[in-house]
Formats: sequence, C-alpha cells, structure tokens
Amino acid sequence: MTIYKSTLKLLRLPFSINLLPIFLFAVYSAIGGLIPWKTALVFFVIHFIFYPASNAYNSYMDRDSGSIAGLKTPPKPTRQLFQVSVFLDIAGILLSLLVGWQFTLINILLVALSRAYSWRKIRIKKYAVPGFLMVSLAQGGMSYYNMYMGIQGLNYFPAMEGDLAIGFIICSLFVGTIYPITQIYQHADDRSDGIRSMSMLLGIKGTFIFSGVLFIVANGLLYKILEFNEFLIFIGFMILPAVYFMYWMIISWQQPEYADFRRTMIMALGASIAMILGFAIILISLFSS
Repeated sequence: MTIYKSTLKLLRLPFSINLLPIFLFAVYSAIGGLIPWKTALVFFVIHFIFYPASNAYNSYMDRDSGSIAGLKTPPKPTRQLFQVSVFLDIAGILLSLLVGWQFTLINILLVALSRAYSWRKIRIKKYAVPGFLMVSLAQGGMSYYNMYMGIQGLNYFPAMEGDLAIGFIICSLFVGTIYPITQIYQHADDRSDGIRSMSMLLGIKGTFIFSGVLFIVANGLLYKILEFNEFLIFIGFMILPAVYFMYWMIISWQQPEYADFRRTMIMALGASIAMILGFAIILISLFSS
C-alpha cells in the first residue's frame, strides 16, 4: 500500500517533541529502578506510535482548512489517515504488552480518551473545561504515571502519593499551560466548527494569564522534587522562553493579531526544547555521577 504524503504529514511526528519533557521527567522520577530496554520501548511506543495515531485521528475528524499545531497549511485528510491511526493504535497496544499489562491497560484507556476527544458523536474538545481537563490529565499526569510505571517494568499500580502524586500534578499543569496557548490563534476556525475552546472561554488576555499562572505553580511544585542545583539548571533553560512569553503577551494584548500561528509555534517549540535540554542536562549529570 502506498502511504500518501498527506498521511505522513498529518501524523505530525515532529510535534511529538512537545511531550518529550513528560517522558524525561518520568525517567528522572524512576532513575533508580528503570529497565533500559523497557525505557527505550516505552519511549518508542508513546512518541512514535500513540502520539502520531492520536494526531492522525484528530486531523481526520477535524478536517482542518486552517493552521493546526505543527502544520501551517495542513493537507486534506484521506480515509487512509483513519486506517493508519487504527493500525498504529493496535500496534502500540500489542507492543505495550511487552512492557506489562498495567502499562497496556492505561494505554488502552488513553486511546479511548483520545478518540472521545475528537469523535464527532462525543467530541469532548467542543467543551472548554472538559476538553482542557481531559488533555491536561491524559497527556500530562496519566501519561507521566504510565511511563513511570512502564520504564521500571512495575507489575502493579504504584500508589498515587508523595513525589509521584506531585509529579502527576506537575505534568498535568505543564500540559495545561501550553494547551490553551495552542488554541489562541484558532478562535475563528473553532467557532465555525462548533467548538468552544478553553482559549475562547478565557479570551486572549485571559489565556496568557491562565497559562502563566499554571506555569508558575508547576515550577513551584517542581522545586519540591528537584535538588536545588537541578532546579537552577531547569530554570536557567526556561528563562528565555519565559522572556519571550512575556514579550508576546504584551504585544498581543495591544494588538490581538500577534496571537498568531507562527508565534504560537515559536512559543510551544521553544518551551519544549528548553525543558528537554533542562531535563537532559540533569539526567546526564545523574547518570555520570
């Protein structure tokens, strides 16, 4: 079967980088018990199978004509895109069994939530608060918990307490920080599709304030988990994205047209790369010590 170029584009593989910090934080949290081959498999399954499958299904259901996260001019989806999304989800679930049935079970739940988010007959994304909570908790906290469990090969569900519970909240907040920002330029398209996004509910000014507050709270909780020198490393990498965020917020408040696709992608990609570098340096120092 020939894979169409449109299908490959709509998998939006490069966009998976935005969720890599969640995996790296899970590695940090499980540093003393991770199993190398399971860690590698978890990384592959999540970032190269489940995330692209979710992107594909969402694009198939949305049939966007305007810019979407990761693509300024998305191609029209075909039936093949839907078929590929199903194939990837099945492949991901089968590979998850190599990690453990607990990891597999949560992945099945996450796939179901991803479908419910986009499927026209349920379409959780139509509703501002439920859509926000689902994405923040599923792609953030639940994914963190699942990866934390999978990379250690745990054959039980660890209790949600202590640093694990705080990590769950941190990851939910980090995803919740960026989620409304990625909607800020889509108000017109979302409105025409019957969607009331979190960013539409908050407005442009409210979106910046809301995301900024969540980011500050997330970093405050991160301070409780990281060692002080590790926290300084992380914050050091986040200074530049934070400065850009403030600059972008100020000009967008004055001229709303600046809350556009290009600046949104700069913000999302810049913040993700900064977080990846921060966690990577911390992990390298831990592995080398």
